Amino acid sequence: MLDVWNKFTTWLTTLPLKEWFEMRNLFSFLPPVDWHFKWVYAGLIYACFAGAIIINFFRIHPFIKERLAKFLWTNALIGGLLFFFRYQRIPFLGMDIWRTIQEISIVIWIYSIVHYRKNKLSKEILEQRVHEYRNKYLPKAKVKN
Repeated sequence: MLDVWNKFTTWLTTLPLKEWFEMRNLFSFLPPVDWHFKWVYAGLIYACFAGAIIINFFRIHPFIKERLAKFLWTNALIGGLLFFFRYQRIPFLGMDIWRTIQEISIVIWIYSIVHYRKNKLSKEILEQRVHEYRNKYLPKAKVKN
């Protein structure tokens, strides 16, 4: 396992990370030919597709499951389109600024999901348990025949 980690870190250091958000690449109408991150980006798109399919088999809160599924499907489809435009070097549609906007929206979307999970969902579950505990000791309503 340590060998795999060493290979990964060696590969990661060979990537030119400063080119990821370089200003001349962000706003150039015709994307440059050399794109060092295309397979990393393609891997993330495939991970979103796989995650969107796999998330249906897990037992989690329905609202969180729905939000995660929408998040994964949306980013997989938009990411796939942006990857296609960038890979084919289509002017204006293949600009790196669109990818950057998508990445910023991913961060905001993940923050909103985590914020809901940490703050609102735990309060809802606690209120539901308190309500069930109170109703356990209340008399049942009489049924008329």
